[in-house]
Amino acid sequence: MFGISSTGKDKIKELVEHLFDRISLKLLGNIPSLKNRKNLFFSADKHVGLANLFVQAMNNKQPNILEEDVLKGLLDSSHGYIEALKNTTRSNIVEQVDGLIKEAKANGRTVNEDEVKEVLMKEFKKAKSAIKMTAESSGTKIRNVGSVMDIARVASERGINDPNVFFSVIRDRNTCQWCIKNHLREDGTPRVFKLSEIRHGFLSTEEKKAGEVSVCGAHPECRCTISYLSPGFGFKWGKLEYISQYHDEYSKQRSD
Repeated sequence: MFGISSTGKDKIKELVEHLFDRISLKLLGNIPSLKNRKNLFFSADKHVGLANLFVQAMNNKQPNILEEDVLKGLLDSSHGYIEALKNTTRSNIVEQVDGLIKEAKANGRTVNEDEVKEVLMKEFKKAKSAIKMTAESSGTKIRNVGSVMDIARVASERGINDPNVFFSVIRDRNTCQWCIKNHLREDGTPRVFKLSEIRHGFLSTEEKKAGEVSVCGAHPECRCTISYLSPGFGFKWGKLEYISQYHDEYSKQRSD
């Protein structure tokens, strides 16, 4: 029993390609392939996406060659997730529409527009949810990696090999237990880490239980932002203040 025609498959492919290319353009600022682009597109336009988020996290400094290379790798990774989702979405739509056509022919009827539309809406809804997750997790990682690049640059200019850092935590009903437990002390003061202690991959539950922290955040929707703690500064009553020339908040917290 014949199902969807090759022309029909091409139409579906064209529809899905167009949808995901628009998503890539908005989220990544480049479409469709990042590997063959020598230069990234940076803009002050707030809609340009993750590339602009990286530059903002660097306090709008022009990225050097190394920093651009880091960003290209991050965008390439995000692009890979989108491409995988695009292929899955296309395959799911083709398979389901093909099944509809075969079932309809077996019952002596034709597939109507509403049946096809229902398949499309269901798969695009799933894709939208997955894209939202990708955008949030990629945004967290790119924002924090951009901040790390800026912290490393500032620390290097000041002759600091391993600077002190902390995570700024948004505390509301959406804040997860790991953001509170691993980024904050019991009194609510931000925990101070050496930059070298910060992981760069997504953490497992066991790693989070062990107190590990990462530039990727505690979870895909993590809103915590890594920040530089200048020498001499520390926390009093949960507020960031200048303490003294020789104050080291990292050592203080480790000795408490």
